Amino acid sequence: MLDFVVGFLRSVMGNIVDLLPQSPFQEFYSTLGIAQQGLGWLNWFVPVGTLLGIMTVWLVAIAGYYVFKALLHWIGLGD
Repeated sequence: MLDFVVGFLRSVMGNIVDLLPQSPFQEFYSTLGIAQQGLGWLNWFVPVGTLLGIMTVWLVAIAGYYVFKALLHWIGLGD
């Protein structure tokens, strides 16, 4: 029974995903041409992926701090 439900959900989700285009940015990327290689070189000097990862961790830490501070204030232990 569970296998049937899982199979049904997979087929429904697969059909929904098949309706989506492959990539809305494919045409944009094909027009970049030489600039795309330059962006690769720039990424070698400025590691964008690493910077985004660091910023994500930083934002999660700051958000956690503010949530913790709000909870302490809500229960009456904070300022």
